[in-house]
Formats: sequence, C-alpha cells, structure tokens
Amino acid sequence: MTAPQEVWDKHCAVGIIATEGGSCIAQIDYFLRMLRHHTNIKLVLEIGFNAGLSASAFLSARDDVHVTVMYQI
Repeated sequence: MTAPQEVWDKHCAVGIIATEGGSCIAQIDYFLRMLRHHTNIKLVLEIGFNAGLSASAFLSARDDVHVTVMYQI
C-alpha cells in the first residue's frame, strides 16, 4: 500500500516540485484514504493537472482507479 510520503518522494526524485496550487502531503493522505475506503469510486475527473501530485495519489490508491484530466488553455 502506497504511503503519502512515497507519492511525494517519487515526484521530488524526478525533479517535479509542487508549488502553488499543488497538493500537500495531508491532501495526498486524504485522497489515498478516501479512495481506499470508497471502493465504488473507480473514475476520478480532475480539472487541471499542475504538477500531477493529486493524479499520482489517485492512481496510487488502487489498481482499478482511472483518472481523466480536463483542462482549458
């Protein structure tokens, strides 16, 4: 089971730094716990992507979770 710090560390290891608008470790923890508890949620619609931390958290929660990202240029 992926821990919030692992999601954060993977981003930092490849040089992706979370700045304004990104998820903090507490938010990543919430996303992981929420999706692990609510197993009926299988699709997440994310508006905007920024550094991708929340998308990584969603995808790390369970193997059957899919993320669709929408953005406007």
